[in-house]
Amino acid sequence: MSVGFWYVYDTTGGETETVVAILRRPPQEQVKLYRHIEMLPDILAFELERRRRLPSLYEFDRGQFKEVLH
Repeated sequence: MSVGFWYVYDTTGGETETVVAILRRPPQEQVKLYRHIEMLPDILAFELERRRRLPSLYEFDRGQFKEVLH
């Protein structure tokens, strides 16, 4: 399963950027899945503040969040 996000950040010149998070082994129960997905924007916002630009692809697996190099 994957989830896409869009963001605009001043350092990107106001351009819209896309981030895709691949969810490995996501929860099967709908409410737990939504809560799982709701964590991602907070994690991405933290990463954006730290990096000033986000990679386009991440993997989220059981609480582990990492950049996917491609």
